[in-house]
Amino acid sequence: MCSSDLEQENNLALAYSNRCLTEIYLQDYLHAWQDCTRSLQQQSDNYLAYFHRGLAFYRLGDYSQALTDYNQTIRLKPTYYQAYYNRGLVQAAMKNYPLALADFNQSLGQITNWQPDTLATIYNDRSEEHTSELQSHSDLVCRLLLEKK
Repeated sequence: MCSSDLEQENNLALAYSNRCLTEIYLQDYLHAWQDCTRSLQQQSDNYLAYFHRGLAFYRLGDYSQALTDYNQTIRLKPTYYQAYYNRGLVQAAMKNYPLALADFNQSLGQITNWQPDTLATIYNDRSEEHTSELQSHSDLVCRLLLEKK
């Protein structure tokens, strides 16, 4: 493959990736994941295409596929704190609260540019998941106590 072919492939991958992001902003998640997939067919190491496709799947309620894409994003770019954060949101949606909490904590550990609004969002979500985890344990204890009576 000559260099102009590679350049054309990279441009096509970038075009699909950019259109995917635009579709996410327009809340057109079905087309977004399709375009991210097309981008990945052209350039399989595009961590942002995996990240954006994970977001599209998350918004479509396909948590399993979102989790797969966030795992791939992290594999390709382990310092990308947003991937840990979004994976934590997926884990919380799947009621995997300890894993969600671990991802939120990992996200905090990856941040190099300490912006107050970013930190506030992560701390808030981490707190909500910790509260949800405690509530689910509390509900279980109550059910067990009621069963004993």
